[in-house]
Amino acid sequence: MIQLAERFQYPDGIKRVTAGPGGEVILIMGQEKTAVLDCGMAFCGDRLVKNIRQVLGDRELNYILLTHSHYDHMGGLPYLKKAWPCAVSTGAQHAQNVLRKQSARNVIRDLSMTAGEMYRKSPQLAEYGLEPEDIRVSYDEANILVDHVAREGDLINLGGLTLQVMETPGHTDCSLSFYLTEKRILFSAETMGCLTPQGEIMMAMLKGYRNTIRSIEKGRQLGPDRIIVPHYGSISDPFKEDYWTFAKAAADECRDFIVNRYDRGMTEEEIYQEYQEEYWHNMIQNQQPLEAFEINGRQIIKAIIGEECTAR
Repeated sequence: MIQLAERFQYPDGIKRVTAGPGGEVILIMGQEKTAVLDCGMAFCGDRLVKNIRQVLGDRELNYILLTHSHYDHMGGLPYLKKAWPCAVSTGAQHAQNVLRKQSARNVIRDLSMTAGEMYRKSPQLAEYGLEPEDIRVSYDEANILVDHVAREGDLINLGGLTLQVMETPGHTDCSLSFYLTEKRILFSAETMGCLTPQGEIMMAMLKGYRNTIRSIEKGRQLGPDRIIVPHYGSISDPFKEDYWTFAKAAADECRDFIVNRYDRGMTEEEIYQEYQEEYWHNMIQNQQPLEAFEINGRQIIKAIIGEECTAR
């Protein structure tokens, strides 16, 4: 089991600038350029800008790297683009396509506002120095876009630090991981799991089990010295050696939960009701609105059943 204090211990040049509950944000500072990995939720966008300015000082923010296009990872994007207009938002081709659709932008807006209302009442605010009145429940849709498309193997040179792009679909079609080559640090996509403070790995396989397992194996073969896990933070020795095994086991468990009920003749609606009962526990409730959990849960069930039907 990892000691909680280790979650936010990062090597020099890497800083946690997370502004509120719901999504981690990491600032990476090279000798010449800087990049922020994800940008959290919209409701704490102003605080995120403040946190980054405190670390950067007079330096510019050059890149905004998006691991995928979900509201809890890129809701703060408009606030960063307003503060640093020349910063290049970078994500997958599919993320760029998604964010051009008004229907997708509407979902991002609605979930962002729902999350803001939820967190306004959350005791977690105190951990981030926030008060209920600090929570922004309006939503700024400007600059919700991907400026530059990143693809497998692309390199982002920050000066002394180089990030290699890895396509790791499974959570979404646009999921990207980033490997900091000089320090052998993998900033993993949510495809590879989210670790809770209790040591449980949660999987959200919206694009299927097979894609997820391929991405987990890709991370295992890379063999990083440290893994920065979404919604959690940093893990290294000794846990990192077992992380990939645990991630696969969590994916297997979720898949088996769904397939076993499908084989018993349950409908997708019946499976979802049991899925919610099994997985909608206190940790998840404190991290995302039920609306977001339901959207994800129903998509996971549909994707895994679709795979199973194809295989048969």
